[in-house]
Amino acid sequence: MTGEQTDKFVVIGLDLSITGTGMVGGYPISLGLPSARHFPYNPEISCLVGSKPSNKKIRLFDLLDRVELIRRKVEQAVTDIREASGIPVVFLEGYAMGVRGSRVFDLGELGGIIKKYLYDNKIQFYTVAPTQLKKFILGKGVGGKSDMRMATFKRYSVDFTNDNLCDAYGLAVLGCSFLGANPEEKLTKPQRDVLAKLKKEQGNG
Repeated sequence: MTGEQTDKFVVIGLDLSITGTGMVGGYPISLGLPSARHFPYNPEISCLVGSKPSNKKIRLFDLLDRVELIRRKVEQAVTDIREASGIPVVFLEGYAMGVRGSRVFDLGELGGIIKKYLYDNKIQFYTVAPTQLKKFILGKGVGGKSDMRMATFKRYSVDFTNDNLCDAYGLAVLGCSFLGANPEEKLTKPQRDVLAKLKKEQGNG
């Protein structure tokens, strides 16, 4: 990202899910870390996309409709940021190793389509492993969904009832920190470790 104006970076956190993708974004890093004071910074970008009861099976054409809906929502968020002269930077949660059954393939197809869209449109994106996101928020690489919600509330004063939105918010916070919105001295050691690992994986450290 050399040569770009860092004050124009606008972060989007994206937790991909067929049953309800969490997207939290519209955070210019010049504002510092996203907090309850300005959450959501951009209501059109911060949302749950394609939500449905998780106990109902999704048919093929429903699946394709959902994938396209999520792609269009990401595209609209990127367009809104660019039209406001911002530079979108996306932070995606990587695949969880515990996913089983057909969900593995569904999620893989969704992830591939979103990454292809970002790549084709020259949008910088980073993939954050679920364990690294947990370590950034919880201070350790293991923990449940309720642990993430509680830690997010305690640290950032933002209360979530939806796990995917909570993870997307965590990705947005991580992304802002990665791009320099959070002074290093304010980061915990686990957070510094996570950012250093991500920079190393991207060839930036």
